[in-house]
Amino acid sequence: QSTWGKIMSAKSSSLSCTTQIALAGAITGGLALGLSLYNFFQSRKSRTIMKTGSKAVPVYFPAHIYNGVVYVSGQVALKDGKLIEGDFAAQARQAMLNVETVLKNSGSSLDKVLKANCYISDMAEYATFNEIYKSFFNPDLLPARVCVVAKQLPLGALVEIDVVATL
Repeated sequence: QSTWGKIMSAKSSSLSCTTQIALAGAITGGLALGLSLYNFFQSRKSRTIMKTGSKAVPVYFPAHIYNGVVYVSGQVALKDGKLIEGDFAAQARQAMLNVETVLKNSGSSLDKVLKANCYISDMAEYATFNEIYKSFFNPDLLPARVCVVAKQLPLGALVEIDVVATL
């Protein structure tokens, strides 16, 4: 029986499909290909989608978890499915609270944020944003960050924040 035939007959064994494919790759293309195939299929199984959150923007999920990293979608100042009324500072606080909530629901926290992307509607609000932003983080664990002015944000929001964090 050929090597491929032996692998195919292993189908009835206790080996998982992922392991069988990895073994086939290792035998036919070398160990590197086998490991690459195994890692690819394992990584596809480790993706988690956070489905809880606002239904106000139904085109995305609040977060994806992949290989121990939480990717939080842009959060604006939504509360109870609607953009809050209030000035820039109120919206910045609510957007940060929403980021914190998504992280908590994902099993992470603000202390584990590695990178933040912040979008504000007016550079005149930069200092205000910085004060509010810093108040949510441990001063010794501030994440890498970019903050840019965006001409227009979803739902007419004044602030949008997305982050990447570890579990």
